[in-house]
Amino acid sequence: MTADIFDWRPQRAYNVVFFSFWLSHVPRQRFSAFWNLVRLCLAPEGRAFIIDNGAAPTPDSTGNDPFVVEYGLDLQFRRLSNGSEYRVVKVMYEPEELQLLLVAEGWDAKIAATRSFIFGEAQPR
Repeated sequence: MTADIFDWRPQRAYNVVFFSFWLSHVPRQRFSAFWNLVRLCLAPEGRAFIIDNGAAPTPDSTGNDPFVVEYGLDLQFRRLSNGSEYRVVKVMYEPEELQLLLVAEGWDAKIAATRSFIFGEAQPR
């Protein structure tokens, strides 16, 4: 089954919504719509948990994805080992930025980072 996440609606509410390495693929202009959908998925007192890639100190630093051949603003151009090429939405949030965006959308959020990842939780107010 294939579905557009922005057309999908949950058939029930959940105590927890968890997504890993997903948020970075949501275009910035769809951020609000995405978090409205997450809110629809949650039962009262429910929470969302997030883990995703963190922003690299520099696009050419070692340890980055070997399939990324070009970095753009909120985009990556990837070439896979079979030669196929893809332009991919990849929004690399800093923890503080993501936390502020969530607060502006009406969420209580705690976002932190390691050297390579961002992670945290959010709960609707």
